[in-house]
Amino acid sequence: MLINRDLPDLGYRFVGTDNELGGHRAAAHAIARGARSIVVLEEDLPITTIDHRIAGFRRAMAEAGLPVPRGSIMRVPTRRHEHVALPWQPQQAYQVARRMLRRSRLPDAVVVGNDYFALGLYRALEEHGLKVPDDMMVIGFGDHPFSAFLSPPLTTVRLPADEIGTIAVDLLLEEIAGGRNARPLKQLIAPPPWSNAAPRCAPDPPPARPAGRLRRRHAARAPARPAPGRGRSLRAGPRTTARRATRLCARRPRCDSCRCGRSPGR
Repeated sequence: MLINRDLPDLGYRFVGTDNELGGHRAAAHAIARGARSIVVLEEDLPITTIDHRIAGFRRAMAEAGLPVPRGSIMRVPTRRHEHVALPWQPQQAYQVARRMLRRSRLPDAVVVGNDYFALGLYRALEEHGLKVPDDMMVIGFGDHPFSAFLSPPLTTVRLPADEIGTIAVDLLLEEIAGGRNARPLKQLIAPPPWSNAAPRCAPDPPPARPAGRLRRRHAARAPARPAPGRGRSLRAGPRTTARRATRLCARRPRCDSCRCGRSPGR
C-alpha cells in the first residue's frame, strides 16, 4: 500500500492526493484574479507528486492561453538526503526568491510547492518592499497550521489527509481479511474546495477587562495606593526644582547653591 506518493513500476495499491488537480487549482485561482505571469517554486526532486503539480500548472496556463516561458519553474534545493527533521526549509526558498526578485520583470503570482517555502518568500518580498497580495499573489500547498498566522494569511491548497487515511485503513483491513476488493488499484482524492483562504483558525483575542461587579471586586482586592507624601517618595521634575529654589532665594539673604540666576547677597 502506497500513500500520497505513487511508484508506478511496483504495481501496488495507491491512495493519495490528486496533485495534478491541486496544481491546476492553484494556478487557476491566480489567473482568475488577474495574474498573467506565474512562477512556481518547487522542490528539486524527481518524484511524482511534484511532477503532477507542475503538470497541473501547465494545464491551467494552457487553458487560459498564457505562455510558460523559461524560468517560470524555479527549483528549490532539496534537503531530503540530509539528516534533518524537516526537509522543507524556508532558507532555501528565501534564497531562490531573492534571485527571482532580481529580475527586470516580476511575476504577478507565485505558487509554492509547500507552505514552508512561502515563509522564505514572504520574507524576501518584505525586504524588497513588496506586499502580498497587492504587489504579488502567493499561493501555498498543504494548508499547514501556521499558514493562517502569516500576515496576510496564506492562500493555500488544502490536502484531503483525513479522507486518504480513512480509505487507506479500509483497504488494509480488507486485504488482511482476505476479502475481494473491487476498488480500483489507484485512487486519487481531490483536494477539498477552497476559496481565497479564509484562515481556518485565528489567534485568541486578548482577555477583556472585567466589567460591572467583577471589576469592583478586583478593585477591592487590589492594594490601596499610598497618598502623595505618605510612605512614597515623589521625584521632583525640573520645573518643581526651579520653583522651590526661587522660593528659597526669596526667603534667604544669600544663595550659594541654587541655579536661579540671583546673585548671592549678604
